[in-house]
Amino acid sequence: MSLYTINCSHPVKFVNSGFLRDTSHMHIDRRSLEWPEAFVIEDGVLHIEADGIRTAAGKGTVLVHPKGTRQYGYAPSPGQVKYIWLHFDAAITAIAPADARIIALSKLLQKPRDLYGFGDASSSAIVVPGFHKPRKFVELLDIAYLIAENRRFFSNEKDHLIAAFLYMLSADYLEASEKAEGAKPVPAAFLAKEWIDNHLDNPLQFRQVSVGRVASQFKMNPDYLTRIFRKSYGVRISEYIIHRKIEVAHQRLSDGMSVKETAIWAGFSNPRYFAQAFKRVTGLSPSELKRDSVAR
Repeated sequence: MSLYTINCSHPVKFVNSGFLRDTSHMHIDRRSLEWPEAFVIEDGVLHIEADGIRTAAGKGTVLVHPKGTRQYGYAPSPGQVKYIWLHFDAAITAIAPADARIIALSKLLQKPRDLYGFGDASSSAIVVPGFHKPRKFVELLDIAYLIAENRRFFSNEKDHLIAAFLYMLSADYLEASEKAEGAKPVPAAFLAKEWIDNHLDNPLQFRQVSVGRVASQFKMNPDYLTRIFRKSYGVRISEYIIHRKIEVAHQRLSDGMSVKETAIWAGFSNPRYFAQAFKRVTGLSPSELKRDSVAR
């Protein structure tokens, strides 16, 4: 998952916005984003690839893409999809999940402060995730609707609404991923995630990645690992492994591998369970994906 810092030492600038409701929607091909963009998915599933990373963004999720991102829809949305998009102007920079600034910003957000910091960029930076399922989604959706639908606000007034949206998204993410006191500089959850990602990129290790193996590697109880992973990243480690496996399996199917071969290659002993997991993550069954690939 990508993370970004946004410098709010000066007001974030509203550029434009809109909302979309469509059936079998395919996102348009953008060579390069002129402005940073946020998506607020109210209903359905949006299939979007950003700089080579494919995401099936479902109901209740928020996406943030920085300026310059190459994005396009890699598959049509199954059924109806409904979302709001927001373009804004702000200094946005990628940041590593283990960056010490995340912990510092988490502590800073617990104190009363001026959002804009009056020129002190170090005290007015926020962290936003590239993909997040916020607990306060309804509140974020309300702000997004105020920005996208309400024509009574002037553009400069929407600057503050955009800033409030990003600030709330940042606070929600940091609260969800706050580390326990006394944690090591590089949390065990981050090390586990890094180990999973490295092994999923290795075809010889791919099918062997499991919660039990990760726990054994770091000499941790699987239940404890599940708890700290969910606290750090907002998702159970088992779900993260499945999502990552499905992402790679998606590419294998698109390249022509059969559904049965892909299921075995990805470590799913039951092809039916693989098909169910694949559709839950992507919104398409493996056979539907292959039909779409052939049609193109």
